[in-house]
Parts: sequence; structure tokens; C-alpha cells
Amino acid sequence: MGIFAKLFNKNSEEVSSKNVEDFVSLTRVYFQSVIAANLGITNIRFVPDVANFKRLFKIPTQGGRLGQAEKTASRKMLMQDYGISENFFKEIDASVKKHCRTQNDVQGYLFMYQGFSNDLMMLMGNLMQWKFRMPSIFKGALRSMTEKTVHEVCTKTVWKKDDVHKTAMTVRQYKERLGYSEQWMTEYVYNIVLLAKKEPKTNAMRMLERAKIPFEVHRYECKEFIDGITIADMLNEPYERVFKTLVTEGKGGGYFVFVIPIDQELDLKKAAKAAGEKSVEMIHVKDINKITGYIRGGCTAIGMKKDYPTVLDESANAQEKIIVSGGKNGIQIELTTEDYLKACKGKTADITLR
Repeated sequence: MGIFAKLFNKNSEEVSSKNVEDFVSLTRVYFQSVIAANLGITNIRFVPDVANFKRLFKIPTQGGRLGQAEKTASRKMLMQDYGISENFFKEIDASVKKHCRTQNDVQGYLFMYQGFSNDLMMLMGNLMQWKFRMPSIFKGALRSMTEKTVHEVCTKTVWKKDDVHKTAMTVRQYKERLGYSEQWMTEYVYNIVLLAKKEPKTNAMRMLERAKIPFEVHRYECKEFIDGITIADMLNEPYERVFKTLVTEGKGGGYFVFVIPIDQELDLKKAAKAAGEKSVEMIHVKDINKITGYIRGGCTAIGMKKDYPTVLDESANAQEKIIVSGGKNGIQIELTTEDYLKACKGKTADITLR
């Protein structure tokens, strides 16, 4: 089980001994520890990941200075467990020292770093999609490909897709403002890619692979439920492409799944008509797992406990591809509208409030 699994009540079947969540969490701990040590922060609530880390590993405060012992411990773990280099930490130290001179600078800096990390991983996921299928034993080749792709992100001026061009320019701006090198970016991305390849797949992913339906996985940092609009903003995706999955119960006692754009509301009357029911009502949040097999935020029509009748809002017909939950918080799946309907045996109809 991952080192933070116990802290966040994760099931041992969901988390491997070395995983993306632990790597990203440890990196955040190091960031916050450096900030706490440099600025003399005494309120531990100001650095929540450090607080969790201290509690989990029972790390005593060194010399009455918060952050010093936690910095050393998280650095040691990252080096021993993930093979992180000395320069990786030196660049973080230099970036924090330059940009966090007072406590008022901290929130803005961490927000900027979060944007940099999310945009970088989303972009690399798009650009290296086919390369992720390479077996993990070819670590050297994967590292070289990661390094080459990072270099392209940092130097290439023309991209075929406008959204890729926009995100690449944003990542480059973050890089310059934060002061991280291509080598640092390569090391960060490579470790996440390598770990992600080892992580267990969700039921939705397995169902799609079994049906030989192509899809793209988008990962984002998430400890708990995040609303769809926030996810779309994190992925830099327009709201009309990102859909949320709602589960209802019909008057006759059956369950029906409705999938609508994240910024829209379900019209219960239209939904009932599309389902062939007199009426439908939303199920209670606490019943989501019992009925679907998924948890709130990770619910998707693909791979539920049963094949419930599924209706996708007709606005999806205007989209070549749509993005839906991948069956777990922190994972979204992108696929064509046609393939989505095939996977969940669904249909389209007008089901949102106008």
C-alpha cells in the first residue's frame, strides 16, 4: 500500500507501493517544507501536506523550526524510492527562495506551480500518448522520448492543433516564471509516466480495452471530490466537451443514467420522457457506490455494476470527442461520442434545461 494510502483511507487494492499519488504528494511536502523552513512558518495549518506527513511518520520538529526535518525526510524518500537527483531539489530550493520572500507570496506561488504541473502533464499526455504503451522495461527509451518531447514543448513555435499550441505556450511561460529547467521537467514527467504505467486500471479502462475502443486518459491531482467545472479548468478544456454522469431512479424503481455537460442542469421531465418513465429523481449521494460500483466524482456510465439505460445529452453530437470520468477521482477519459455510446450502450436526447 502507498505511504499516504492509510492517511486517506485508500483500499490496498487501489494503490501500489510506489504510485503517482505518493510521488506527487511527497514532492508537495518538499515544496511546503522548504517554504516553511525559509520563512519561519509556525502555523502548521499553513502547510497542510507537511502536517499530514508529520502525523503519518511521526516526525519531530527539528530545533523548534518547522519544515527542516520534514524537508530532509521527504527528500530522502524521493531519492531512495524514486531515484530523484540532487539537482531536482536544488532547483526547487532556488525557485522557492526567489519567489517566496514573504508569507504573502506563498499562496500565489503554489497556485502557479499547480497550474504548471497540471498543464505540463496534460500536454505531455497528449503528445506522448502512443509512447505510453511502451513496456516499462524500456526505461531508457522512455526517458529519451520524454526528454525529447519536453524539449519540443520548450522550443517549438508551431503546433498543428490550436489547443496544443496554447497549452505549450502557457507551460513555457510558467517555466520561465518559476525558473525550472528542461532537465527538471523531464525528471518530473518521466517519474509520473513510469509510475502511471504501473498503476491499476479502473473498470472503465478495462471495459474499453476489452472492447478495443481507443481512448485517452487525462490525469489531474485530486485528493477528494472536485466539481466538473474545476476539473475542466484544470485540464484547460471547454465546458461543452466535459460531461458529468448523473444517476436517477425511475417511478417504477429502475435506475437510469444521464450524461450532460458540466455547466448544464438535468431537466427531470425531459429525462423521464427519454427514459420512458413517468418521472425520475436523483439518487442520494450515499447510494452512488452501492448502485454503480463507483464513488462520487469517479462515477461513469462505462463499467457500472449493471448496464443501466444511459442517455447522453444531444449536445454531444456536436463534439468530435467528449471527456467523462474515468472511474476514479483524478482520472478523466476522452473518446469519440460514437465510441462512448457504443461502450455504454446509450442513446442521445435533449435532456438539459434550456
